[in-house]
Amino acid sequence: MIPFFLQQALVKELKELFKGYKLYNSKNEFVDINVFSQHLPYRKKEDDKPPFPYILVCLEEGEIPNDEVHNVQIYLVIGVYDSNENAQGDMEVVNIITTIYEHLFYKRIIDERYEIDYPFKWVLQDEDTFPKFKGGAETNWKLRTMKQKEDEFI
Repeated sequence: MIPFFLQQALVKELKELFKGYKLYNSKNEFVDINVFSQHLPYRKKEDDKPPFPYILVCLEEGEIPNDEVHNVQIYLVIGVYDSNENAQGDMEVVNIITTIYEHLFYKRIIDERYEIDYPFKWVLQDEDTFPKFKGGAETNWKLRTMKQKEDEFI
């Protein structure tokens, strides 16, 4: 299995999971959560659509320890904008991380072929960037590898 296809399947899965889940963006508009693969879109001018709120699905690394499995790590970066003076946007980030965790581990397999595995790690940004809040999660996946036919070397 190609890790890029896992990344695309996870983007699709998260878009569906968060359909209708609305938060404020930096223009104080109530909008859906954006889900992007690997990078935030480049903004050419200030009037371009702000990326907040967002989830980035970042393919990070992989390992093929044997001919049975391909281990792949995908990092999820969550960004929310919350200009409320109580500065509790990190609570929304944790809520999103928890929603992702519960969904993926309840389902266990996405796109009928990608299996999530432990550990599932999460973190919040420790510096104050009010009104922007960020956090992330590290997910681990098991993909099948291609097996060589036995008769190829006969």
